[in-house]
Amino acid sequence: MLHKSEQSMETRGDEKLNWVADHMPLLTILEKQFVEKKPFHNLTIAVCIHLEAKTARLAEILSRGGANVLLSSSNTLSTQDDVAAAIAKRGIQDFAKHGCSEQDYEMYLHQMLQKKPHIILDDGETDSYSP
Repeated sequence: MLHKSEQSMETRGDEKLNWVADHMPLLTILEKQFVEKKPFHNLTIAVCIHLEAKTARLAEILSRGGANVLLSSSNTLSTQDDVAAAIAKRGIQDFAKHGCSEQDYEMYLHQMLQKKPHIILDDGETDSYSP
């Protein structure tokens, strides 16, 4: 059972994800196509980009396109824990926490890579730790 503060965090994250869904029509178009065609069926996709609402929405759409999506952050300081909580509730595995230690950050990346993703989406920032 979630504590009240955790439920509140999920609610804030859901609000951000819903805002993105309402204000980014291109993602909605892609979502409709991916849901229909399932282009990522049986693929595991690791996403390592700043974990905020737009990234989480992209991960959700990839999942709806058939992928098993793993989500991490390329920068611990840009990780939005409320969005991570909301996307986890929606079934996306997340490996991130705002302001985590370098050791934890590397552990999250290793845990994600141990799942042997077929595709990796990365913004190129993961080779440096920046808390």
